[in-house]
Amino acid sequence: MQSAAGGYRWVETYGKVVTRDKNGRAERFAMTHRDITEKKLSDLEADKQRRLLGFINHAQNLFVAQKDLQLACEQIFPELIDLAESEYGFIGKVHYEDDNPCLHIYAISDVSWSEETKKQYELFKQGKLRFTNLNNLFGHVITSNSPVIANAPRKHLASKGTPQGHPVLHRFLGLPIKQFGKAVGVIGLANKAEDYSQNDVNFLTPLTDTLANLFRAVEVEQARYEAEQRLEYLASTDALTGLMNRRAYFNRIQSLTDSEQANLCICIIDIDNFKKLNDTYGHPAGDSVLKEVARVLEHSVRSSDMVARLGGEEFGLILDSGEEQQCSQILDDIMASIRAISIETEKGRIDTTSISVGATLVCRSTQSATTFFDLAMKEADDALYEAKRQGKDRYFWHHQMDTDSPESNQQVAAVTH
Repeated sequence: MQSAAGGYRWVETYGKVVTRDKNGRAERFAMTHRDITEKKLSDLEADKQRRLLGFINHAQNLFVAQKDLQLACEQIFPELIDLAESEYGFIGKVHYEDDNPCLHIYAISDVSWSEETKKQYELFKQGKLRFTNLNNLFGHVITSNSPVIANAPRKHLASKGTPQGHPVLHRFLGLPIKQFGKAVGVIGLANKAEDYSQNDVNFLTPLTDTLANLFRAVEVEQARYEAEQRLEYLASTDALTGLMNRRAYFNRIQSLTDSEQANLCICIIDIDNFKKLNDTYGHPAGDSVLKEVARVLEHSVRSSDMVARLGGEEFGLILDSGEEQQCSQILDDIMASIRAISIETEKGRIDTTSISVGATLVCRSTQSATTFFDLAMKEADDALYEAKRQGKDRYFWHHQMDTDSPESNQQVAAVTH
């Protein structure tokens, strides 16, 4: 009921029949009216608190299940707008670009009013929407590190107005999401039917605290992922050359066999006379040669190929092709580039670098991964031995081995057993 003062009061009414006539019809009744406004408001507040608690639990469960903060924020956002009795808003997290703060948007109402803003909303759907201009109301939440209540936005000192065509901003509430006392994010709400107040700030504080914890959880999860990636990189990378190491190379071969890749060329590469080079020019010079050979190999292969340092002066090469002519062309180019290496050292210039290569064409066929793996490496190693025996500075295909000689017959029997 509306009171004489113009406000509205909740009233509870009781009525009872006092007397009835001989036919049982009511003749007199009594009624009482009781003002229950305070109780009703208390009940409504308790209901809102229950909704907020359920809302917070929902947000946490979504994040735990999906490990995707933007998706979780998007899914809870409509309920947040309803709970805050607002027309539209956003949730954003502070990021830094070249030491300048910007706001990465995790959830936002679709209030597109032009082609340009439609494109911005599409950027948001792709997870790429950022607000770089913080010289405004929502930016003031970050720079002041405190809530912003603007029930007359045009009169607020931080207000810069709204772009032409933007929905009218009648009221604004900006809530900082804080970690260790510093704003790391913002909840922006707009156009509540009544004025925003400190009560709204207090009511939504548990939510901002929860989002702060979720933001932190995202950072911890990202740091853990990056640490795992770094450890995996270190575990699979040769420290001197930056190439994949022996472990990664063997894992790659086995993963290819498991996927039943039809045809591959597997090579083992050895730097010729490397011990003599180390003894003559010193180990630092030897390291320089290893790095130059690695650079040549890495830049001579395609993205689908793989090159690795197997240890010492030995390298492994996987060419994603079963065509001998194509692989031979790649090996010709590699050998020419290796011969062109020239390194200046304290003991003179090194310009006689060469390599020997053992190559084999393999097909998974019906063999097991282990048998295939062992056979391929044995064939490449035998071909490398033959390339060395024939004078080095060359590549040799396993199928070209002379099967007429007793020594070669023993080798072929061993690899085909």
